[in-house]
Amino acid sequence: MDYTPPKTVEELTSDLESHPERGKLNGQDVVRFDHKEFAGLVPYALAKRALECGAPYGFTRDEILTAALTMWTSDPGVQQARLTYQQELAEKHQTSPRKVRSKIHGAYKKVLRVRALNNQNAPDQG
Repeated sequence: MDYTPPKTVEELTSDLESHPERGKLNGQDVVRFDHKEFAGLVPYALAKRALECGAPYGFTRDEILTAALTMWTSDPGVQQARLTYQQELAEKHQTSPRKVRSKIHGAYKKVLRVRALNNQNAPDQG
């Protein structure tokens, strides 16, 4: 059976209510959301520079983002920070780094579900 993410208000509400620990370990959030997300806006100067850097390669915006994230996530310092963060949380909450990774992904999933629910509940602008 193929998995279909929730889409309707009822499905989204049910999903959020049935997963209260999504993105949490022992009731504590594993991700701080006081930062911009991928889909968020970036400063104009940075976006302009990124387009200029991608132009010689004929990159689309998605390809620029993919290249930038590939370089960033390949950085040894970033990798060490990722592993250290996961290990520290695992030790603090007496669980495994694998469980921490799962909770991190769940935290972002929760944000997307809440956003989708809010978009469906928003009054029409027409």
